[in-house]
Amino acid sequence: MSEQTPGPLETLRAANDVWKADLSSAVARVFKWVLTVGIVGIVGAAGLGAWRYSDAILQDSLSIDSTNAVTLLDDGNIVEISDSGISLAPSAEVSAIARNGSFGLKFPGGSGVVGPLLTDGSVVARQWTPVEGTPAEGMRVGIDRNTYMRDPLQDFGIPFEEVMIPSPGAAELPSWYVEGDRSTWVIITHDVDRDLAESLRTLPLFTGRGFPVLAISYSTDQTTFADEDAVLGYGLTEWRDIQAAVDWSRQRGAKRFILVGYGMGGGATIEFVKSSPFGGQVSGVMLDAPALDLGVVIDSDPNAEEIPQILRSLGKTIATFRFGVNWSELNYLEKFDSVKVPVLLAHGVDDEVVPVDLSDQLAERYPARLTYLRVDGAGHGESWNVATAEYESAVQQFLTDVLAWEVQAKEEAVNRPGQSDGS
Repeated sequence: MSEQTPGPLETLRAANDVWKADLSSAVARVFKWVLTVGIVGIVGAAGLGAWRYSDAILQDSLSIDSTNAVTLLDDGNIVEISDSGISLAPSAEVSAIARNGSFGLKFPGGSGVVGPLLTDGSVVARQWTPVEGTPAEGMRVGIDRNTYMRDPLQDFGIPFEEVMIPSPGAAELPSWYVEGDRSTWVIITHDVDRDLAESLRTLPLFTGRGFPVLAISYSTDQTTFADEDAVLGYGLTEWRDIQAAVDWSRQRGAKRFILVGYGMGGGATIEFVKSSPFGGQVSGVMLDAPALDLGVVIDSDPNAEEIPQILRSLGKTIATFRFGVNWSELNYLEKFDSVKVPVLLAHGVDDEVVPVDLSDQLAERYPARLTYLRVDGAGHGESWNVATAEYESAVQQFLTDVLAWEVQAKEEAVNRPGQSDGS
């Protein structure tokens, strides 16, 4: 039987089937191409966003250049001033002027101390003690938690010596040394954006009890470190500066140490106790607004909260490869078990830099080991400023506890043949 030639209708049907098959194949290829380009674009955009986030981490948190304390005169202006009182108009964006407590007040060419609020409102009245310069009505001002900004002699009449402490690398650490008659020394470390003046609020409390005091700089301070590409270690580097200070002190008769760390100094203090061969010579630890977990600190920044979590995580991973940031090692909550001595912890509830939740967690984990001063209305590092009497009372009790702990540790060492108390 011979093949039958397809009719016109069959021919059209066959052509339509071929067209559909070709069209479907072409659409599939186009769809796959568009999908691939879209995925590559999304991944590329995410990668770029994460890379830029790592840049922000460097600029805002890790860069030595970014940690200079620059006082911006943007908190408000002077409305009226007398020998003992001052009226200030807060800026709309900043309310530090209206925060109760004692603070430093900077103005063009000088500074002074403002005390507790006398009145509040659109214009606030405060107690006022001039220190340097001549303020005038209309001047712009800036509030500073460093209430005292000069040095122990000028601010308190306490004689001191400016010393240079050799530290690992090429750095020498500019430091202040105040003599005392005890063999237990106090070593004070400042926050990332501060200098030796941060020690001035509490220094008289230690010298008044006879403790020698050494307030030190870091090798990662811009004034001591020349490497433009260096990044802050948030304790992983700076603890060696504490060790250098301890070594310097031991050569001058120090036997034991009380470590006081503000902000980043808190992490450096914990790392020292954990990692230094001299960690056993620490008798007490005082932490003020300590940066206990840098990853949490960075994520808590209000600007970071607008960035999706996946981009933040990727950005921090990129920061690890670019800048050598070891996030797990910067979690000092997990290292604190090394600290076996009396601890005083202070933190402001309104801290805008280091979340108070970190200190809350530390206090919850070690309730028997530390005393926790949690101050309502205090911003970052402002616990002393807002609750001065309570803060100073806590420090005095802490020092009493440290001295009692030393006596007990010495007695226990005597009862353990062949062992010492680490002195």
